[in-house]
Amino acid sequence: MNFPNHLSFISLQREQSRSLENFFGRSQDNCTRLSLYFTENYSATNQTIRTLLQGSRREEAYTRLQTYLEQKASYNYWKKIDYSLYNSSIPNGACCWYTIAQLMSRYCTGKLLDFRNHDDIAVGCSYLRGVVDNTDNPRTITSVEYAIEFLQQCYQDPSTHYPACHELHGNLLVPLISFPCALFYKQTAPREARMPDSTEEWLKLTSASCISDPSHEHLSLQQAHYLAVDPNFCILSGHHYWVFS
Repeated sequence: MNFPNHLSFISLQREQSRSLENFFGRSQDNCTRLSLYFTENYSATNQTIRTLLQGSRREEAYTRLQTYLEQKASYNYWKKIDYSLYNSSIPNGACCWYTIAQLMSRYCTGKLLDFRNHDDIAVGCSYLRGVVDNTDNPRTITSVEYAIEFLQQCYQDPSTHYPACHELHGNLLVPLISFPCALFYKQTAPREARMPDSTEEWLKLTSASCISDPSHEHLSLQQAHYLAVDPNFCILSGHHYWVFS
């Protein structure tokens, strides 16, 4: 499979272990990684690969493994944390709604909004009004309407803090946006669900527009390629949402 230069998974790295859970593919700029997704029955996946390669000559084994990885395997998708646009969403409790507006603005115009600018706030509010069309949940609709009022109020009084009752849960963010996007978060789950390389901060894909089942955080290689071609990503870390640069 041909990947753009920033997502050429050409090598496997290893962390002091021969276990498959410690292998991952990395992009050339080392800001994106894929690791194999394992169900709770880790040994079953391990055995599938062993059976696939058993009895294969060395030159056949690579082709068989490559076919499996491209067509059958599921992956965890990782991004190195990026703080450069941390303040693109004002950290006042409404960061989830600022981030939705930023994702929509970047997709539509290629530019981000400045929520300290009155005209940009008006544009952001218009994007949020469109979000109402993507949900029939009364509570979410109420929160969107409140967020629109809050963005305008906050311009007048920056000390205003957004009430927790109207904050948006992470797994609802992507479904509210009708454009391609994805949410990454800092993983604190058990060892097998974390990035094998612990020397840097890595964020795991938790929701993406190309994954139909919102309960699934893993994806195929084709879906990873789709995301990489036109990235429109955001971050959830330390209870704050913001967009990737």
